[in-house]
Amino acid sequence: MRQSALIILGLVTVFHLSAGICSAEEGHGNGNVSHGSGHDGEEQRVAKDARGIWKEINSRVAKLEDIIKDGKLDKVHVAAFEIRDLANELPKVSADIVPDKKQKQLNGYIKRIGQHAKNLDKFGDAGNAAKTKEEFEQFVKRLKYLAALYPDVFHSSGTH
Repeated sequence: MRQSALIILGLVTVFHLSAGICSAEEGHGNGNVSHGSGHDGEEQRVAKDARGIWKEINSRVAKLEDIIKDGKLDKVHVAAFEIRDLANELPKVSADIVPDKKQKQLNGYIKRIGQHAKNLDKFGDAGNAAKTKEEFEQFVKRLKYLAALYPDVFHSSGTH
């Protein structure tokens, strides 16, 4: 599980970021993103470009992994839904990154990420650590599929 999360986190470290950031609110279970504070009272920052969004996704994947590792299953939904909402922002900034022929695939991955977030919430609320860990692994796997649609985001042009 840790290795999968580290792979995603490693992908984002290969490039430099200079993204404009704005605030967004995580809507628990409804998929809406609006301005304000995040689900747990903290400010949720949503970048305005794919690199920035992926940086935020990776940050929350690490947070989610720590929550699960620490056994704070009642907090799983916070990071899971933030990741879902960030993933939902990707199509808005991806027109010039993800080719038209891959847009259906992009939307399918994002839909599945939303389903995984709901399952993480359900298993976390139930206190089922085994199912939560299993679902987290599938969640990370789906995020890796989504990340594969953004090869230019994760590979810098010689500047490290």
